[in-house]
Amino acid sequence: MLVRDIMNRDVLTIEPDISLQEAAMLMIDNHVGSLVVLKGNRIAGMLTERDFIRFFAEGSQMKAAKVRDAMTNYVITVSVNANIKTAIQLLNQHAIKKLPVLDGDRLAGIVTSTDIVRANPRMLKDMSVLGRK
Repeated sequence: MLVRDIMNRDVLTIEPDISLQEAAMLMIDNHVGSLVVLKGNRIAGMLTERDFIRFFAEGSQMKAAKVRDAMTNYVITVSVNANIKTAIQLLNQHAIKKLPVLDGDRLAGIVTSTDIVRANPRMLKDMSVLGRK
């Protein structure tokens, strides 16, 4: 099974200069735990719930903050043509739960640990990112 077979094609994106408050509302309104940050057509980062926690734990204030101030700049991605096992390895190796999916250099979707387990529950045993080995 390939990543393209289970990825979510409806990816919420945001630009780095948008306010962090607006990003938070977008995540809340859409019931998602992350946003892919795009600058033009390129991935510039990822903004996750964990990024918000880290941002505030460091004593930062939301008032004038922008997405770029809290986002993760280094983003691990996977190809639409990658095997699901490759996606699992990336998730486990980097201790993350979401992977933007690229078709060439274009954002094509996102795949999460939940997507993988839903598609094939037997793969739960391979998902150390979910606390299992």
